[in-house]
Amino acid sequence: MSRTAFHRFVAIGLLAVALDAARAAEMPFAVPPGPKSQAAAQARFALAESAARAVSLEFPAALLPRWSDARAPWPRTRVVISRREALDALPTAGLLPDWQAVEGGYAARFTVRSAGARRLRVGIVVPAVPEGMEIRVGGPAGAPTDVLRADWMRETYGPQPGLVWTPATPGEAQAIELFVPGLQRPGGDTGLVHDVSHLPVDPFAPADAAKDAKLLDCHQNFSCSNDATLRGAGTAVARMVYTSSGSSFVCTGSLLNDTGGAGTYFATAYHCIATQAEAASLQFGWFFERLCNLATINAAFTTTQGSVLVRTSRENDFTLLRVTGGIPAGTGRLGWSSS
Repeated sequence: MSRTAFHRFVAIGLLAVALDAARAAEMPFAVPPGPKSQAAAQARFALAESAARAVSLEFPAALLPRWSDARAPWPRTRVVISRREALDALPTAGLLPDWQAVEGGYAARFTVRSAGARRLRVGIVVPAVPEGMEIRVGGPAGAPTDVLRADWMRETYGPQPGLVWTPATPGEAQAIELFVPGLQRPGGDTGLVHDVSHLPVDPFAPADAAKDAKLLDCHQNFSCSNDATLRGAGTAVARMVYTSSGSSFVCTGSLLNDTGGAGTYFATAYHCIATQAEAASLQFGWFFERLCNLATINAAFTTTQGSVLVRTSRENDFTLLRVTGGIPAGTGRLGWSSS
């Protein structure tokens, strides 16, 4: 994060005045405690990998040179484009879940692959969110790394989401398991694989370690700074991956302190997030900076998913969000002042 970006986010933080002006005119920087609430440490897939329906997309060789270059001729922050066209060429039956009875309800599992992807995320059709529904996400082998639960889906997408994006997970393949409780087998297009977002670069990997061009010119590593204020402010910043019309983009933003103590307000730019659909798809990468003089990122690096749009302005190029998917301990909150 550059000093320019730091001052930009402090300025955007003045938006909080509109929410809390009657109670405060100034808030200091803070680092409140807060565990990650979207962890999947106790989760497991109900179905074996062998029971997964495979959705496999090859990558046209002619596009590889362009897609592997982060500075290819597309908007600077875009890191992928939709694989929807490739999905449309497949039989619809192969994109629908194969529901199987499991303890407590029904489950269906997919293994979605897009050849050559560094990260992958999938758009799943979810017409409605019954109580107890879960979408479990991870690598093809092992336990889920993320679980999208019913209460989170309703808060983030509403009671009738339409389309829910899974977190972007490392590698060219992603395991997805849908679970719906109850005795009635789910029907319709619930669970349909609607879109796949193929990331040819990993936006959460250090650029030099991944041998990729720097995705955003404004990014400057703060970890070696002698300025304690700047190092503290850096803990409030997250790298953002969000999806719009199937294409995924990368940007940054920052947590803001607030008078209510919730600590979930997040400031970014309108040119990053402008709609509720984009806000819902947002994946946050916390502690993503490379450690000082090292090629690795902080061991505390983690991701969480989801936000809701609070306020936005194209004219002033700002957006204020509320994080719904959990915030890890140790993250800072930028201070602000109305004067």
